[in-house]
Amino acid sequence: MRTPAGVVRDVGTRFEVRLGVEGLQVTVREGIASLRLGEDDLPIDAGTRLTAGARGEISRGAVSPHAADWDWVLEIAPPFPLEGQTLGAFLAWVSRETGWEIRFADAATGQERASTVLHGSLEGMRPDEAPAAILPTCGLTSRREGGVLVIESPEASPGSP
Repeated sequence: MRTPAGVVRDVGTRFEVRLGVEGLQVTVREGIASLRLGEDDLPIDAGTRLTAGARGEISRGAVSPHAADWDWVLEIAPPFPLEGQTLGAFLAWVSRETGWEIRFADAATGQERASTVLHGSLEGMRPDEAPAAILPTCGLTSRREGGVLVIESPEASPGSP
């Protein structure tokens, strides 16, 4: 992407570019991007925001892949074609679109349930809302721990008999 402030190039990534009067801001969620300023090529790794100010100053900062900065992605995420897909494919989509790490509280449950075939539609549902609708149909619950969606069987939950 060519801008008046420089050329932004991506390498298998998800990133955002904002150009304003204060300068250029490139934020990388996944993969690597680079900003060419004159002869300099500045790499930008996942989880990083690089700001090139209008006066030429460069700064970098950290941005989590599940930070509120990425909430706009949830609004425009492509719908997941749920019908006939596996729970594993669904969870991969949730992770990709939300930036959350998906973790089963019990690895055996994860292996056992990943091939569960799902039915229905997620029409009009955001990726961050979908697990609450789908996981109970598979006999599972979930909870967020920061950027991790922990999935478990209710009978394996803490405090269960």
